Amino acid sequence: MNEIFKIINPQANWLLTQMSNSDLQDFLTLVNKYPLEFRDTLALDKSLTFGLEIECERLLLKRAWKIVREKNIRYHLDSENNWQVTTDLSLKGGCEVTSPILNDSEFSWHQVYEVCKDLQRFAKIKKQAGAHIHIGAHVLDDDGQKLWQFLQLWLAYENIIYRFGYGEFLTARANIQNYAYPIAKILQTRYEFFQNLGNHDASVNELFYYLFILLHRKTHNRTGRNKALNFNNVVDFHSDLYMNTIEFRAPNGTLNPIIWQNNVNLFANMLTNHELFQSDLVAGRIDANKDKYKELFTYQEINLPQAIEFCDLVFAHNIDKVYFLRQYLKNWEVSPTSIKLVKAKPFTSRLK
Repeated sequence: MNEIFKIINPQANWLLTQMSNSDLQDFLTLVNKYPLEFRDTLALDKSLTFGLEIECERLLLKRAWKIVREKNIRYHLDSENNWQVTTDLSLKGGCEVTSPILNDSEFSWHQVYEVCKDLQRFAKIKKQAGAHIHIGAHVLDDDGQKLWQFLQLWLAYENIIYRFGYGEFLTARANIQNYAYPIAKILQTRYEFFQNLGNHDASVNELFYYLFILLHRKTHNRTGRNKALNFNNVVDFHSDLYMNTIEFRAPNGTLNPIIWQNNVNLFANMLTNHELFQSDLVAGRIDANKDKYKELFTYQEINLPQAIEFCDLVFAHNIDKVYFLRQYLKNWEVSPTSIKLVKAKPFTSRLK
């Protein structure tokens, strides 16, 4: 562990919103000096499952297949659940490397680490690549209240989530509005309707049904699956099955396994740490933000009070707050432009 965790107990839960200004400043100074390190595990529930879609450019398809074949053989992965490669026509010389079903284990994370490290040798992340994450919807336990809490967090703090999801960049990828259109404004239009469903203990299936109708119609020339959250894989109206995966599409592309790990950690905690949820606080933030974030350009700005607030609502351990804030703050840099992809100064450790 780095020096920071000799001062900050990684497993404690310091409520950042209750710190004095001086203590919070000292905390953030330490955070800003810490190069994020790859972790063996994230201490997530072992029943939580996830999958990664690693988009990259300027990579020969045969080279990508060679990388994943070697990993499938090395880790004894069967043909039903292994690493795959497809061509991505939305990118220049684009490939999409898709993981098998993973969980929070050293075995899974070492696969991610090695695949990313190998891809770094031959591929690039240019201005259009995304990083999509699927998380098994069974983590919601068929509990409509858990899904409703998650949706409220997204609606209240979408601006915070997007800047964090820009990863090692200060700005969004060029085509983010075509493939990961923000949904806060869309959710806001039916907030009272969903609030009524949530207050009356609607089932997960009911909420997914109405989300599908709201989010998966064509909006601003974007199809349903090209929103920040994709529920197409959860709701299948042609069968009795509805619990599959929720897809998170907002993050920028990356070949850095530390950032992949950090992104998974955020979305997993948003879906699972329900005991931290404060309904009055979140409702107040939803109301305060409803007319503010009309342009995606504003999402690249730093909003420290909201980020601190969000931290306490999502993470139960200091180590996760440190990792979240380090990626969100990005050395306190803000780009003056939104026209091109701008890289932040490094804030992660070098891969070994």
